[in-house]
Amino acid sequence: MPFTYMGTKKQIVSDVADVIARARKGPFLDLFAGISTVATAVAPARPVWCNDAERFAYDLATAKFTSLTSPIINSDVLGGIAEYQAQNRYSLLRSFGSWILEEDELLLTGKIRRISEFNRRQIEFCTSRQAERFRTKHKQDRRAPYALFLLTHSGGYFGVRQAADIDSLKFAFDKLLAEARIDIDQHRWYMLALCRACFSVANTTGHFAQYLEVKTASLNRFRLRRRRDVFAEWAAALKELRPYGSPDWRSQNRTFRSDANVLLQQLGRESSVPAVVYADPPYTGDQYSRYYHLLDTLLTYDYPKIEGKGQYRPERFVSEFSLKSKVVQAFEKLVANAAHLGADLIINYPENGLLPGTKESILPLLRKYFRQVELAKVIDHEHSSLGASKGVERSAVREMIFYAG
Repeated sequence: MPFTYMGTKKQIVSDVADVIARARKGPFLDLFAGISTVATAVAPARPVWCNDAERFAYDLATAKFTSLTSPIINSDVLGGIAEYQAQNRYSLLRSFGSWILEEDELLLTGKIRRISEFNRRQIEFCTSRQAERFRTKHKQDRRAPYALFLLTHSGGYFGVRQAADIDSLKFAFDKLLAEARIDIDQHRWYMLALCRACFSVANTTGHFAQYLEVKTASLNRFRLRRRRDVFAEWAAALKELRPYGSPDWRSQNRTFRSDANVLLQQLGRESSVPAVVYADPPYTGDQYSRYYHLLDTLLTYDYPKIEGKGQYRPERFVSEFSLKSKVVQAFEKLVANAAHLGADLIINYPENGLLPGTKESILPLLRKYFRQVELAKVIDHEHSSLGASKGVERSAVREMIFYAG
């Protein structure tokens, strides 16, 4: 999958998979799947169940591990996308066409003061009460064109033309689904490719905690990003997306969108349970929902109110594992819930995580609920922040992998 994600275990995934291979046979549940790096390493030797509270990560795992078909584009579908994209874009041009023309002219001339002023006006509009009224109107009126990204994220994360194209492609996919010209699997693939296109064109450092300011040193990069065509990026991304494994194997897999401990409690009431639970919880005070909120907004398309410079959704998911006051309690619940399932438990956590004294905290906790407990591996590793809040791109850590059965 052509995505990057904070906290991914790509560099140490083989070590993690080695520990998982020792566990009992049966379904493997990844409680904090992210972009499903670990689940991919485990597959297809056993069924994989993936959970993530973020809509983007959930849809990604669902497409990769449960889809009946690969992405398909034929002439009828392509014609429908072109027709409905043009229809929505034409409606937007009637109201906001002057903005697009002004933006095109500014990107051509490359005058930073005028570009900065234009962006400032766009951002001020998107955060204004007028834009909020527009969003409410578009949400309630089914005849109104799709305009969520134009009314919310233009000027900051995207250019006006780019935002209008994102809205228009989403409109086209929804129309084709409503007319049964594509099924839910294809719609999900198309939307994930659109998520990838957002990564490619956005004025960010690789996530959506906030957009970048336009500066003289980065002007060329900014203009290059703003000139990227959303449809071309979408089409390129779609070619890279594929499901994993055979259809028969994928039919055994499950995906969930839930808080990790809530899911474990729910599974405890079911007859079918995982044989292995893998937990790689957040290890800093950074909430993942802050970094990927924009993709959740694109996938839900619910015209939310916005707050802060990052234009965040106000009801973003908050993980107890990223709260200093609740992380100890969250770990206790996780271990107890996994033990109640009768599953083997593997925990991946760094030495310097938010939980104080990783080794001294986790080993006694595991021994409280499991008979066989060990620190299976200690790995020297580097964490990538993707430009996160601490301002350090990479930091050396010791990853600890605990096994309990």
